[in-house]
Amino acid sequence: IILAEFEYGTDMAQVNSTIGQKIDELGLGLPDIPNMSQNPQVIPLDMNMMPVVMLSLVGGDAGMANDIASHLEEIPGVSMAQVEGNSSGVITRTNGESSLGIMVFKEANANTVEVGNAVVAEAGKINGELEQGGSPQLLTVFDQSGYIESGISDMTRDALIGVALTILVIFLFLMTWRASLITAISIPLSIFIGFLVMYLSGITINLLTLSAMAIAVGRVIDDSIVLLEVIY
Repeated sequence: IILAEFEYGTDMAQVNSTIGQKIDELGLGLPDIPNMSQNPQVIPLDMNMMPVVMLSLVGGDAGMANDIASHLEEIPGVSMAQVEGNSSGVITRTNGESSLGIMVFKEANANTVEVGNAVVAEAGKINGELEQGGSPQLLTVFDQSGYIESGISDMTRDALIGVALTILVIFLFLMTWRASLITAISIPLSIFIGFLVMYLSGITINLLTLSAMAIAVGRVIDDSIVLLEVIY
């Protein structure tokens, strides 16, 4: 593995293209590199390289797992599906049984929730077909989209509670509905602008950005009370 790091703001699309061309110019083939199963690959690494869905094939062989992975790669937004556990280097087990892992990765700009839901739905269809044909099972062991949907729901609930308590606190201490109304508008507006900037910047909602937004919501609520009290 050769790991190359670049300065922030570098045009990575151009870099990846250039590196790929240079590797092709070397003319490396499989016979030139011992113990290598495929040609050198250029893979950009970022937070989006975390698998969006992890599946487990129990009771199947490597050929079946590869076929499933190839089928899942046809789903819009999926960049690749990688099979693990089909060599002495990696061993995977599910509920104590030998299995093959299928790691599904999304494209950098793809929506995590949409891709995750599509992959899980397709995996469910495949599992139904496998159960009709015999014993193999295709199980979902990790779904990042579920955590994101749960996180969005929790953040929405906490934000609504925070806004309600903020309005109540300001009214009790300042005894003015006008100040309370300003806070009621400023908090959701700030959150909306935050998500809007993320969208325009091409930043997707994932576990990392959602956690950051949850922290920001707390700061917005706290600062709304302090600043409004100082201005008043």
